[in-house]
Amino acid sequence: MTLRLLQTEQRQNGALRHLCQAVRPDSIGAVTLVQIRLNILERQNRNDEYLNLAKATGHWQAYLTRLIDLGQLELAMIQAKQHLDSKMTALAVAQALREQGALEQALEIAKAGLTLPGPGKAQLGCISTLR
Repeated sequence: MTLRLLQTEQRQNGALRHLCQAVRPDSIGAVTLVQIRLNILERQNRNDEYLNLAKATGHWQAYLTRLIDLGQLELAMIQAKQHLDSKMTALAVAQALREQGALEQALEIAKAGLTLPGPGKAQLGCISTLR
C-alpha cells in the first residue's frame, strides 16, 4: 500500500514538474490552462495539489486565498509577506482574511498592499477603514 502511494505521488510530482516547465508567464494559454486546473482541483477538494500547483506556477493570489480558506492563517501571513506582488493580490488576500474574521491581519495586508504596484488603492483604503 505504501509503495503504491509513493508511486502515485511520484507520478503526480513528475506531472507537476512537466506542467511547470511547459508554463511560461508570457504564455496566455498556459496561464489559462493552470487556472482551469486550479478550478478543477478546488472543486474536487484536492487541496494539497491545488496549493502545490498554485505555488509552483506563481499564482500567489490563488495560493494565499486558498490557505486562508483552509484556515491556515499563520502560514498565509508568512507567505503573503514574501509573495504579495500587486495591489489586487493584496486586496483579494485582505478580503479573504476579513471574511475569516481576521480583521487585524486583513488590515496589515491592506496597508502593505498600498505600497505595491497596480490598481486597487481605493479598495485597499476601504478595507483599512473597516475595523
